Amino acid sequence: MLLLLTALPAWSAQVVVVRAKPVKHHRHWWPFRKVYRAFPPSHEALVAQNRLADQLGLNRFFDDSDLQEAVERGDMVSIQETQYVQLAHTLPLERRLVRPWVNDFLQDLGQKFYEQYHQPIQVNSAVRTYLVQVKLRRWNRNAAPVEGESASSHMTGATVDLQRRGLKKGQIRFMEMQLLLYYARGWIIEEEELAQPCFHTMVSGTFGKVDVPTTTSTIDEEIPVVE
Repeated sequence: MLLLLTALPAWSAQVVVVRAKPVKHHRHWWPFRKVYRAFPPSHEALVAQNRLADQLGLNRFFDDSDLQEAVERGDMVSIQETQYVQLAHTLPLERRLVRPWVNDFLQDLGQKFYEQYHQPIQVNSAVRTYLVQVKLRRWNRNAAPVEGESASSHMTGATVDLQRRGLKKGQIRFMEMQLLLYYARGWIIEEEELAQPCFHTMVSGTFGKVDVPTTTSTIDEEIPVVE
């Protein structure tokens, strides 16, 4: 017993105290990261799109036969694929249609983008019929309604969704600046979507002709969103 007690101080002196390293809690910043968008989506923007459609006298297409009749009248035309504009392979053939002036917009914007980055802009979505929009809303909670003041402007054939996913920050800012110029002239109504990343653009029939001051602003300050 004596040996054990006398040895105890010597043993205690040799104890190495190991201090645990503080655990670093990696804070997940992405839910709080602020992503600037020149055109945040809003109810007001949807209302403005429907108001513009009414001012232009644009009908909404109900089904494919309704759409085909518009093609025969010349009210709807195929999207021009050029070195400036390409179509997503997922875009159905029967929906690769737009109002004639939308082609002018796409080629103008596409050429500017191509001259800067040597690649085309991409159209992910164009016209949708009433029946297509109904089906879309069954699984896509972000899809606009089929009726009312906030109904989807895709049904008018004057709206396209341009690819945003995969673009570099500089390319996104370039697109925003060009779209801001068009917007300031009253040629487009714009929403920048992040849920399904795209530039949702409704083009006025006055595109490239006259400057018409826009009446509904969709530009906002930086807001916290998840990209």
